[in-house]
Amino acid sequence: MKHSIKGALLSGLLFPGLGQIAMKHYIKGMVLIVTVFAAIIMLVVEATQRAQAILQQIQAEGGTVSMYTITDAANRSVEESGGTVSSVALLLIVACWCYGVVDAYLIGKKIDSGNNS
Repeated sequence: MKHSIKGALLSGLLFPGLGQIAMKHYIKGMVLIVTVFAAIIMLVVEATQRAQAILQQIQAEGGTVSMYTITDAANRSVEESGGTVSSVALLLIVACWCYGVVDAYLIGKKIDSGNNS
C-alpha cells in the first residue's frame, strides 16, 4: 500500500495524528493527538456540567425524574447556554481531523516519490 494512502487512512479513519506517526513525523502526530484529546475532554466536562445542572434543576423544582422531565430540562439548558465551548471544541476536532488527513497524505506522497526515484 502506498504511504500516502496509508497515512491518510490512519489519520482519517482511526485517529488524527496516527498517519503522521506512521510516517515518522512524531512531534506533529503527537500535537494532533493531544489537541484532539484535549477537545474531547472539554466536550466531556461540559456535558457532565450540563447533566449535573439539569439534575439539580429537576430536584429544585421538586419534580419526579422521568424521561420527559430530563428531556425538557436538557432542551431548556441547550437553549439558554451559548454552547461556545462545545462549538470551539467540535470545530477544533474537525479542523485537526481534516488537517491530519491532508498532511499525512502529503507526507506520504513525498515518501512515495522518494522511494520511486
